[in-house]
Amino acid sequence: MIASGKVPFLENAVIALAMIENEAAVKEGLEVYQNGMEKLKNSFPLELKDVSSEHQCLSRTATEVLMKRSFKDREGTYLKSLE
Repeated sequence: MIASGKVPFLENAVIALAMIENEAAVKEGLEVYQNGMEKLKNSFPLELKDVSSEHQCLSRTATEVLMKRSFKDREGTYLKSLE
């Protein structure tokens, strides 16, 4: 587009970049959660309260990972997809 002399519509580029970055943020958060739960499986058998506690901790950590990386997710679409 630049080579043709046309001016690119910057907002479309920002939206596309946000979408790519937010999808990567969801993937990264999900990997954190899944890896943590895989490690937890090695500790079985466990009491339900211990599994629940670890789930909550990993869920918070995954959300933090997503929030640090997410970009222009004003409606929380990507946060909801992580949950």
